[in-house]
Amino acid sequence: ISFILPRADHLKKFFMDDVYVPTRSRAVSQEVDGWLSGANVAPALEDLKPEGVTPLSEKPVEAPKVSKAQITRQQIAETAKEDKRNVESFNRLQAMAVQRSKYQGVGSKGAVKGVDAATEESNDVSDSEWDDDE
Repeated sequence: ISFILPRADHLKKFFMDDVYVPTRSRAVSQEVDGWLSGANVAPALEDLKPEGVTPLSEKPVEAPKVSKAQITRQQIAETAKEDKRNVESFNRLQAMAVQRSKYQGVGSKGAVKGVDAATEESNDVSDSEWDDDE
């Protein structure tokens, strides 16, 4: 009987011990005298695994692969969290601005020491220097 058993490329380096189980050996497991006397001995088995090849059953466990759809969903969720944080920060800043306007007033009342920028006085040109009559 011949058959084809497809395997993934990364599994071809392992011995397929799930397919090629130990088989009866050509070696004799008991002599004729023992058989005639009624002894029941299990047959000698031979392992078909070549030397130096790791059986598939002893293959190291690989990390589960993440699909592109899962990566995309995770990126969307992270973006949504970041957007939510940005909206919350904006709302806090807006509430602070509204609170300040309630206590500071809306109209300009000049510079408030320590809060608004200081006004600078300029002494570059005096009003009398602008006479055109000369």
